[in-house]
Amino acid sequence: EEKAEFKAQVYLLEKEKTSLELQLNSREAQEQAYLVQIEHFKSELQEQAELIEKLKSSNSNKKTLNIDESEATEKVNKLKARIQDLVQTIEKVTKNSEMSAQQSVEFVNDLKRTNSALVIAFEKAKKKQQTKVKKLELQMSSLTERHNAQVRMLKQRIAMLEGETGHRLLQTSSSSDLPI
Repeated sequence: EEKAEFKAQVYLLEKEKTSLELQLNSREAQEQAYLVQIEHFKSELQEQAELIEKLKSSNSNKKTLNIDESEATEKVNKLKARIQDLVQTIEKVTKNSEMSAQQSVEFVNDLKRTNSALVIAFEKAKKKQQTKVKKLELQMSSLTERHNAQVRMLKQRIAMLEGETGHRLLQTSSSSDLPI
């Protein structure tokens, strides 16, 4: 029984481990995707910054420069905002992942406590049942002994009564044989 209990516990722990590994892999993949996006936006931001610098250095056409510079600045600001959004999203995903992992651990711990309580209750019920069985066996043994004693006593009484009846019959038959 203990072996079966340990096998059940090992099975549950393996399932828990597999579940947690899958969750971890999923979170790591999400994190990598976000990091790649951040790197992409950073490179775009760098390109835009370089473009702005080139435009500033080629001061040939002030009107075009001002328009291009303002467009580039606007793009840079948009990219910065997107990068900030992605960073916040990664932080939220990481926080949610940690909370989910914590909840999973708590759930598994609850399952373990419940399992332990069930095992203890089962063991108590088993001991109680064994005690009842032993008590019934003792009662049965006592009743069997009493029955056997009564049977012996009745056999002795029957034998005694048969002996008395046989003795009376002999006496009656011997007195009827006497001449009157």
